[in-house]
This record gives sequence, C-alpha cells and structure tokens, in this order.
Amino acid sequence: MTLYTAQCGYAGYYAHVGQVEAEGVEAACEAAVAQANDSAGWRALDHVGPTFVDAIAVGEGDPWLDGASALPVPLLFTEGGETALVHIVMEGGAIHEVVFAGAPCRVLITDYAVEGPDPGPRETDAHERPVLAFRLGPRPPRSRS
Repeated sequence: MTLYTAQCGYAGYYAHVGQVEAEGVEAACEAAVAQANDSAGWRALDHVGPTFVDAIAVGEGDPWLDGASALPVPLLFTEGGETALVHIVMEGGAIHEVVFAGAPCRVLITDYAVEGPDPGPRETDAHERPVLAFRLGPRPPRSRS
C-alpha cells in the first residue's frame, strides 16, 4: 500500500443581491460584479458544495509545498467533476450534424476515413487500424497553486 496526502475542500457559497441598470445582459453582469466587489452586503447561504480534492501527492505532510509534484487529480474528484463524454465514430461516410444539449460535455470524434491528402497526425485503435481522433470540449481543470 502507498501512503498519499490529499488536500480536500468544499465551496462555501455567499451571495450579494443588487440592482443595476445597463444596456444589455453582458453589461448588466459586468456592473453587478463590480457593484458586488465594492459591497460589504454579502450574506452566507446555507448550501455548501460537495467535497473535492484540490491536490494529492505520495507521502505525508504537505509534499507539494516542499517543491514535490502533486499528482493529477482524477476528474471525478475535482471541483468541476467529470463531464459527460460523447464518442462519435465515423466510418464509410460523413457526419452532418450532432447536437448535445443540457450540460457541458467532452466530445471524441474517431474518424476511420483517413484516405486522401495528408489529413494530419494519425493514431491507431485497439485493432491497429489507422484513425484520426479529435477531442473537443471543456479541458480538465488546472490544479490550483
């Protein structure tokens, strides 16, 4: 067994409610953030977020504070959590449209139609067939300092 040190946290939520006048939604959001940042009128909300892992490393104490590298935290245990993965496979045809609504997701497009002019770097699948893989969507969160 390996000894790990993990720094866990949770988000405590606070709110500031105010009114602003603006020409549009983006300008209203900008004005509301500026107003909230200049205000002492914040109140704690009863809800807190789920516990997540900020950092993890092998060893005891705070090894990442001593210059040791923290290990990557699996997405499932980060504050943002793991997003859905939509895997689209193209073979012998073309995809004209894909729509995914309701939540952010990551998309992996696997294209087996790799003939023709140089389409770019190729990968191989589990059966050693040439494939082009395109990864789209939110990137994994960066670790905090």
